[in-house]
Amino acid sequence: MKHLFIILIAVICFSCNSDDDGARNTTFHTPTWIQGTWYVQGSTNLSGVKFTTDDFCEIESGTETCYKNIADQSNGYIFVDEDIISDTEYEFELEYEGEPGVEREVEFHFRKISETQMVSIEDGIERVTYTKQ
Repeated sequence: MKHLFIILIAVICFSCNSDDDGARNTTFHTPTWIQGTWYVQGSTNLSGVKFTTDDFCEIESGTETCYKNIADQSNGYIFVDEDIISDTEYEFELEYEGEPGVEREVEFHFRKISETQMVSIEDGIERVTYTKQ
């Protein structure tokens, strides 16, 4: 009976994990309408965003910063919270480790205007217009 009690305690201890992130989404599920490269309207193709089926990149001064690369550099730690995925909107929040030990959170919200134009939304206001390439 004593052995059964010890085995039961061991099973309970090893099956409980307070750090369980199994439900956390770590990949993008971008809608097809937004996939591609989008440049800020009026820019000289140096600033914009790029979406693939499973990644999001920011383009600044012609240089792409992709969040899959950030996840690789931060030991795979990235959390993608996709609030809206529809035929006309895509809203998501990213949590990732920037510098070692520094957690970062950023939010993005895009709304489709046409097949070749979309806008970013901040605080409910349309801010930046993008043109698809």
